[in-house]
Amino acid sequence: RHMCIRDRINANQEYTSKILDISGNDHVYTATITTEEINGQEVPVLSVINTVSGEKRSTETLEFHENRLKRYEYIRHNVNERSGVDILDGAIRIYKEYKGKTKTKTIALENPYLVGPLVTAYIQKHIEELKKGLKRDVLIIIPGHLRVLRFTLAKDIEKSTEKVLAVKLSAANIIVR
Repeated sequence: RHMCIRDRINANQEYTSKILDISGNDHVYTATITTEEINGQEVPVLSVINTVSGEKRSTETLEFHENRLKRYEYIRHNVNERSGVDILDGAIRIYKEYKGKTKTKTIALENPYLVGPLVTAYIQKHIEELKKGLKRDVLIIIPGHLRVLRFTLAKDIEKSTEKVLAVKLSAANIIVR
């Protein structure tokens, strides 16, 4: 998986892109992402994935309060599954609703914590440190699995060039690697 990170802010924008199948030949989904400027960064606040025929597959919504993530929700429309994260005072509440059952897990709040759509913004915020070879440890919340995993972001020395910074995301847990 590759990400393109821009060096300028185009906040309060809506982007639409085609998602191709693994061969790269067939257009299978369309992604529409809406962003806002938060703390001087372009951050996604809504992401919708539709099939080519217009059937909604997934929706990701991020809500912020005083420039901090307060709620993240991921809906998989095709299987009627809803999962997400609520940031509470000193805790993270993770939930998953599927087939009429709700499961929750609450863990202590540790910083920095991220959900999938915020990984790119986090890399942007720390890009100069990463370019210098410094590492960043983060917690990534995986609500669909009611899990929080620790990762290290670091410059991929083998794939980085003078003009391109490749960032490696390594799981702290050897089983996840």
